[in-house]
Amino acid sequence: MAKNSACFHESAAFSRRTYQAKRRMLTNKSLSSKYSIDDPGLFANSERLQKSADILRTTASKDQWPFAVKIIEKAYKERVKNATGCLAWCYETGRGVQQDYKKAFMLYKQSADEGNMASCYSTAFFLRMGRGIPVNAEEAVKYFKEAAALGHTTALYDIGRAYTEGEGVEQSYKDASYWHQQAADRNVVKSQRSLGWFYMKGLHPEGKSLEKALYWYTRAAEADDDESQCQLGNLYGSGEIRSGLPEENDEKAAYWYQKAADQGVAKAQYSLAFCYEQGKGVKRSLSKAREWYERAASQGHHPAYYPVGQSYLNGKGTPKDERKAFYWFEKGALSGNVKCKTSLATCYHYGKGVDKNFSEAARWYEDAAKDDDTRAQLHLGLCYEKGNGVHRSLQEAFYWLDKSSSGGNIRAKYHLGRMHESGMGTVVSLEEAFKCYRDAAEGGEVQAQCSVAWCYQAGQGVEPCDKSAFEWYLRAAENGDVNAMCKVGQYFEEGRGIDKPDVTSASDWYDRAARKGNQKALERLTFLPFKDASCSPRSGDRWGAGNAFLPFSGRRYSRY
Repeated sequence: MAKNSACFHESAAFSRRTYQAKRRMLTNKSLSSKYSIDDPGLFANSERLQKSADILRTTASKDQWPFAVKIIEKAYKERVKNATGCLAWCYETGRGVQQDYKKAFMLYKQSADEGNMASCYSTAFFLRMGRGIPVNAEEAVKYFKEAAALGHTTALYDIGRAYTEGEGVEQSYKDASYWHQQAADRNVVKSQRSLGWFYMKGLHPEGKSLEKALYWYTRAAEADDDESQCQLGNLYGSGEIRSGLPEENDEKAAYWYQKAADQGVAKAQYSLAFCYEQGKGVKRSLSKAREWYERAASQGHHPAYYPVGQSYLNGKGTPKDERKAFYWFEKGALSGNVKCKTSLATCYHYGKGVDKNFSEAARWYEDAAKDDDTRAQLHLGLCYEKGNGVHRSLQEAFYWLDKSSSGGNIRAKYHLGRMHESGMGTVVSLEEAFKCYRDAAEGGEVQAQCSVAWCYQAGQGVEPCDKSAFEWYLRAAENGDVNAMCKVGQYFEEGRGIDKPDVTSASDWYDRAARKGNQKALERLTFLPFKDASCSPRSGDRWGAGNAFLPFSGRRYSRY
């Protein structure tokens, strides 16, 4: 409607008075009471046609539309200047007449061929959009150029857009840059934004220039162009702009995201939420992050569904609400958001915000797994292993765990090692099991670190090595694994993998494990009353060489 109104204003602009002034001129008298349609001097004063046009622009005078149209129709028949364009607008918008695009186009073209600038633009618009006539992009460009030659600044942008997209002309970024430059210099905001994009992407004949991209985006952004404000946020947030400190750029990014977000740009709202979540350019606030994520999600911005759901699921920036989390995950899953599919499956799997349903969980895991989500592939593999929601199949379990592992999922590598070790869904291969455990362990998977330690301890899939076993148990223990803490205590007590026994360290690790409920560690503490290496059970000084209870007797190769 904005374009239609703009065209109408230009075709009817016999004076430059404001809309309020024109309304005061009309006063409260109706058009039909002031003029007679048969008055031979009706068009002696061009303001009378303008008054008819003004009435058609406002719904407050709707009862006078039919008479206003009659005046414009008579003006058209008498070939009054610009009356053709006014009548075309009436048929385009359905003001005072039955809407008829075909007739509107015919009248616009007639007015354009008579040299009316606004009608040239409207004719081009109709040809481009296929209103009242089949789409004809080449003819559209022709009329856009005629409108531009007559001084229509917006037409300059449309010509630039046509060359950018290759619509009706051969695609040429060089020509597009020329026309956008003409429009940008005349303060056409969309062309200023386009030049910013050209310079940012290196499509301008002058090549890539972040400085010039910044200049044109800023020009457009300061004119309240929300897309340019968002792009400025992206430029500053990407770290590509090296002027100033990174923190200053983060602040500028957040500033422009805020500007665009306040105008309702969903992707800017999403980016602003991320700034608040990470504390980039603004003070960290999980509540504001959740608020802006939810605003973006409420506008249908698909990437926002997942963080909103996570916020409610984990109580980040809002009270924990598993039902709301389920709502957003489901909404995202139905829109195709892969992360939401996996999270929705997890909700069904563990009964979060919805009744537990293994079948639905498996269905959504599979849907996301087919979209190459490694987390979903992992869970689907475990479903097949245990028969949760699907018919149990170790071959299918191995297939999906292998696929997830190949995609880089560390947790899946650990479970794939289990499959190789036990021969579930594949032949037994201790060497392959060890490789999987090691890869997962190096990626930080704690259970895998324990398994690697065990492989070194027992010589399973690798040459036995107490030193390596001790190092991996220690890594797992430092990462919080209670059983590994107990094992580290055992290795310190027995002096395995280290230079000599260290009862003090053994006692410390047993104590840590015992405090976390490890019964074996608690038992060992009762045999280490003194933190003195000379009192080690292995020395025989305290317990005697013939004591029946030797440290971990008979359990040397026990995993835990």
